[in-house]
Amino acid sequence: MILRRLRLLRMVLFLWGMLPFCGIGMSPAMAETMPFPIPLEHYAAQESVTENLGSILGHRIRCSPFNLVATLLFLAAILHTLCASRLTQLAKRMAKNSQIPSFRIRLLHLLGETEIIFGLWVIPLCLAIALFFGRQAIGT
Repeated sequence: MILRRLRLLRMVLFLWGMLPFCGIGMSPAMAETMPFPIPLEHYAAQESVTENLGSILGHRIRCSPFNLVATLLFLAAILHTLCASRLTQLAKRMAKNSQIPSFRIRLLHLLGETEIIFGLWVIPLCLAIALFFGRQAIGT
């Protein structure tokens, strides 16, 4: 079990290191021309004050598709937060019915911990930032 986890971790780290060479996301030259985060002035030049929220968000997503990815990840983190107590209750109920704690019970309990939820969701957000803006944008 531990060997499988170590192999998976090595594969993830290898793939993370290979991102710049795979042609995924922006090239380093494009990442230098597109700052992260994108300044509001970039959007404001083409938006009017009278537009509704949906059209403003649609325009910002067309300008930078990363905005859609980040919004969906944030929505998923909020929904996960709202479901945290149910996940914890489910883990406790499963633990009560089982004499040996399984990996599934421990995982449900971990996913039900409110303290780690946003820390957990920052991982796919960092991956998305790296794909869209290059790995150097994560340190900024």
